[in-house]
Amino acid sequence: MESTFTDKLRRINPHSLGESRFQVSSSDRAIVQALLRNEYPLWMVVLAFWVVGDLLTTTIGLQISGVIEVGPVGRIVVAEFGVLGMIVFKIGFTSLFFAIAERIPDPHHVGVPVGLALVGIVVTTWNTVVFASAF
Repeated sequence: MESTFTDKLRRINPHSLGESRFQVSSSDRAIVQALLRNEYPLWMVVLAFWVVGDLLTTTIGLQISGVIEVGPVGRIVVAEFGVLGMIVFKIGFTSLFFAIAERIPDPHHVGVPVGLALVGIVVTTWNTVVFASAF
């Protein structure tokens, strides 16, 4: 009889499917459950900040003399392909992360949109501060 992917994973690492050897507090469990219930809004935050916010603030910032893209990959993409390249790269990268999140078991997959949302908020805020201080 063929085993499922979950059975195979459990044999490799019995702690990988929520059978943790660590104590999880009820408040931590409540936070994870809240994140899981709000996964769709989390992805909307990713789109708002990681994709649109970063692209918009980067595009505005690059129009200001002395402001440059500091991310090593972003700098290459902007230099070689301009704003259109940035858009394609950001959408492709976000799609890749979405596909990866879909393959990570519950509840761990919710960490992907949480991480991207947090990075997006920080980057968008940073970009806004940089170009606001240039005036």
